[in-house]
Formats: sequence, structure tokens, C-alpha cells
Amino acid sequence: MVTRQVHLFNASIRENLLLADLYGDPRDLVRVYRIAQVHAFITGLPDGQGTWVGETGVRLSGRISIARALLRGCLLLILDGRGEGHDAVTEKNLMYAVLQSLGDCGLLLMSHSATRLEAIDEIGLLDEGRVLDHGRFPDISPGITRYRFDSDGR
Repeated sequence: MVTRQVHLFNASIRENLLLADLYGDPRDLVRVYRIAQVHAFITGLPDGQGTWVGETGVRLSGRISIARALLRGCLLLILDGRGEGHDAVTEKNLMYAVLQSLGDCGLLLMSHSATRLEAIDEIGLLDEGRVLDHGRFPDISPGITRYRFDSDGR
């Protein structure tokens, strides 16, 4: 489960990720960094994965938490708004990569964004705990504009 409140320990990026798998294969670490859209950022840091992030690690927390969840493996991955707050291209790439990497793992996505809804099997639109509509994207997409999304149309 990846929630909006992510805790990164006062340790390196790699050590924070290895909480999911103490014996993580270096190839698996790179794979989940790429899915979480942080590989280029991390390799550009002077100490790479060894970079100390501190307890807040704001710039990385969401995507490191996604990488950590993917490294752990799952039957069901629960993402609570974890692509939001990034630019539209990064959010789209992140959702595409996560969806492509799931394999047999299910996904429950809670989001204020309509990014990649066409790839989701079942969508439920909620307002204050009330179901406004549900179904597949083609069936409910004409009505999505009736509901409140962010000002940029997502």
C-alpha cells in the first residue's frame, strides 16, 4: 500500500528501498526505479542510490514508496493518489509504467486525476463517500466532465 503519507528513514535512497527486500537484486532495484520514474534523477545525483535522503525526502518520497511497494511484490497494490503532484508527462509515464509492471498483481487506485483511466478495468467515481457512477472508461467517460477534477482537466 502506498499512501499519501510516506515515511522515508534518515538513510540512503537504496536503504529506504531495501526495506521491502533486504537482499534486493541490483537489477530489480533499477527496474523499480525506472517504473517509479526516478532512475534518471537518482543516477544524476553525485552519490546515486547512496544519496542520503533524510526523514522528509520530499522530492523522492512518493516515487520511492511506489518503487518500494513494487520491489516487495504483491497480490494487490493500493495507490492513494501517488502520481499526483507531478507534471502531467511524469504522471502519465508513471501510471503507464506501473500498469505495465503489475503482471498478476491487482491495482486499487484512489485518485483525483483522470490520467490513464482508459487502462483501468473498473472505475468508481465517488463524492464524499457516495458512488456517483461506475463502470469501464468508455461507458462513463462522457459523464466524467460533469464531475470535479483539477482545473487542468485531469
